[in-house]
Amino acid sequence: ADTMCLLQDNVIDVAFVTETWLTGHANATTADIKSYGYAIVHEYRADYKGGGAALLFKSNLQYHPIKLKASGITTFEFTSASIICAADMNILLISIYRTGPVVKK
Repeated sequence: ADTMCLLQDNVIDVAFVTETWLTGHANATTADIKSYGYAIVHEYRADYKGGGAALLFKSNLQYHPIKLKASGITTFEFTSASIICAADMNILLISIYRTGPVVKK
């Protein structure tokens, strides 16, 4: 709740978040984020706890999650999305969390 209050109090449109510790795409945390008027695009660690990267957007912004090519990357996690600013202008955003080497259990 502290994070969401910070975003609302300062009228933040987009936030880059790391160490999300989310365990799925639909859970109590994502529901809470949505209740504050934000949408979330995130990647979570399905195989183990911790980490994660996310982008939070004010719900009135138009965006699309983007899957970037990233085969073989083991030293960081990321989430990316594109914000639609105008008919001919998109802004590509990426939230990067540098984990160091990640070994699945």
